[in-house]
Amino acid sequence: MVRKTKLAYFAGFFDGEGSVSIKRQINNGRKEWSPTHLIEVQVGNVKVEPLWQMRHFFRGSIQMHHTTKGTNHCKWTVTSRNAAAFLTAIYPYVIIKKEQIKLALEFEKKCVRKEYPHRVRTPKKLIEKRDRYRERMIEINKSRVTI
Repeated sequence: MVRKTKLAYFAGFFDGEGSVSIKRQINNGRKEWSPTHLIEVQVGNVKVEPLWQMRHFFRGSIQMHHTTKGTNHCKWTVTSRNAAAFLTAIYPYVIIKKEQIKLALEFEKKCVRKEYPHRVRTPKKLIEKRDRYRERMIEINKSRVTI
């Protein structure tokens, strides 16, 4: 179990360095297959330690890139149910990105197919509904850019 102080720290870190999106992917690159939609959370920083802590509690993966300037950039990525668990846990402490989290969790609740077996074509209406959520998330994320 994650302590409240740790969740508040993760929330602040996410508010400043993170993003949430709804990804749309075509399975196996084949157009005749139904697209897959999923929540993706990313948090980046030059220090990997906070990202390892997030990964410890919420899974996901960490990528490290060495920049041309000689510094490292690290990125933690978590998707689907694990992303929803992370967003649910930090929601009470987030200040800036509450709207994105609320939309992502609503998407997870209303659009993630639980009643359809894997490898069965997703109904067109559900795909369209997921695409509307994705477009709304894109709009929110664009409107949040500040200088």
